[in-house]
Amino acid sequence: MSPQFVDHDGDKKLDVLAGTFDGSPHVALAGEGGWGEPAWILDKEGQRIVMNQFWNTESKPGKWDETKRCDPKDHALPKGHLTSAWAWDWDADGDLDLLLGDYDGGHLYLRRNEGKAGADAYATTNEVVFAGGKPLHVNKTSTPRMVDFDGDGMLDLVVGSMGDSYGTAAGGGVHWFRNTGKQGAPEFAAGVDLVPPSTKELADEPTRPDAGLYMDLADVDGDGDLDMVVGAYSWSKPSGEPKASNPKGEPKPVKAPFVWFHENRTKSRAASAPASPGK
Repeated sequence: MSPQFVDHDGDKKLDVLAGTFDGSPHVALAGEGGWGEPAWILDKEGQRIVMNQFWNTESKPGKWDETKRCDPKDHALPKGHLTSAWAWDWDADGDLDLLLGDYDGGHLYLRRNEGKAGADAYATTNEVVFAGGKPLHVNKTSTPRMVDFDGDGMLDLVVGSMGDSYGTAAGGGVHWFRNTGKQGAPEFAAGVDLVPPSTKELADEPTRPDAGLYMDLADVDGDGDLDMVVGAYSWSKPSGEPKASNPKGEPKPVKAPFVWFHENRTKSRAASAPASPGK
């Protein structure tokens, strides 16, 4: 989920890195004829990188399982399920560390690489990522991207959240956490909403991304700032005679997938904020 093209093994070819619903980050290494079979990224002891919930393939049959093996040593957080990953040299020591997104609680973790480029040795435990002095948190499911959003030369965190993709609880959004630290020692400010969390107010037609948000950022229109593309479900009122209703007898909303383009219309990267979306 939420894949990244990155030279994971230092051979100057772009590999494909992603989290998956089994609870571990995977990488498909590039070869002469394309990409190889995806494989787990393991820690320095040869064990799976997970949070504290994961799909146990060693059990026959497979089952959902729990472990405290990878829990942060100095901070207790609710149960987590790793579904997204992003490789980045967090501490500027020349190798790629991993940012790990949590499906259940919407937190973000760091798995530090204690090896070197081309010879990874990932730590055996996760570290909590903080923003504004608190554990970084978005509504259900955190999907991180590292980009210089404000043009100050430092990579910031932009994090999407899925929210409730099935029911009427709060939906997802996209949030910017400005990097106020320095090279090799990032620190992040409290989040700023780029797409506010959805309240799922039903309009006659889809008006915004509501849930299941995945986003990427790029200068799509070539004007020097970062625009945003968001894939998500949108809720709207049913047309015609409703075929189903919720327990309160209200018509069941229509849920449909869209890709939304958020054009950044600000003049200054330092004040970047995508404008209203277009379908």
